[in-house]
Amino acid sequence: SFYEQTKKLPFLKLMIFYGLGLFLACFINPNYLSFEYVKWIFFTAIIIHFLSFQLRERLLRLYIINFLVLLVTFGIWNFWRKDIQILKNHFSHFENEQLVGIIDDEPVSNEKSIRFPVKIIGRSDLNSFAKAEGKLMVTVNRDSTNHFDYGDEIILISQYKDLQSPMNPLEFDYKNYLANHHI
Repeated sequence: SFYEQTKKLPFLKLMIFYGLGLFLACFINPNYLSFEYVKWIFFTAIIIHFLSFQLRERLLRLYIINFLVLLVTFGIWNFWRKDIQILKNHFSHFENEQLVGIIDDEPVSNEKSIRFPVKIIGRSDLNSFAKAEGKLMVTVNRDSTNHFDYGDEIILISQYKDLQSPMNPLEFDYKNYLANHHI
């Protein structure tokens, strides 16, 4: 039977509840307050789990329910933790003149341009420098003086823009692809 087969795969039961957390996180719009609630529930469930470990025989049902809540909230937390709306220091939350970053992957060249992701590490305003985070896909027009390598530190003028969603419903959604890679 199916139940007998799942006894042989205990990890599958855990993955179902973790997957449920990921599924819920896809449909709930994250904001900083809801992320703090999820984080608080997650860490409280961890503390309760370790404190009740000795009493698990007496409180088995509560122990299992707490563990399942732990898995669901871990799935939500893991999905949201790199979201732009959650990160306080994300470069898009500030008006910046320049961004400082490190090239995060090998640049891809074609005839007209060079494209590469940049991991932002700082931002500068008029005369101040502050820590920032996030990723940005950079496209530079190609000429003979441009040479970029993986790991190079780069200073960018802060003139970035969002990509448009595809007009054709069957067209590849590059904007969504970058968003799934936290860019």
